[in-house]
Amino acid sequence: MKKGYARRHPSTVAKTAFVRGVISAGLHAMVDERNGVLSQAGFRRAAKSGIAVAGGTLVADAIEHNEPARALLVIVGSAACMVMADRLIGDPDEEQESMVHGEKKE
Repeated sequence: MKKGYARRHPSTVAKTAFVRGVISAGLHAMVDERNGVLSQAGFRRAAKSGIAVAGGTLVADAIEHNEPARALLVIVGSAACMVMADRLIGDPDEEQESMVHGEKKE
């Protein structure tokens, strides 16, 4: 460890990275939308981007500090969080498609 270097707590690193990912992806999605309002799909994309950036940041931190078990755990946890985001936020295109075909998925 470098002299004078204070290691930040992993939760602080993750929170900062998550916010960076959400804000950057959210802004990108808003620019892509024609009316400038963040849609549900854009919100889902922003949340998943935040999860990915936070996970990647924590994996890099774990590798830098020679903690491969923590890196693997973060990868698995990030993947699980992305699946949860899909389930909780939902896919409006998928819902529309199921309504067109007369099906309602539960």
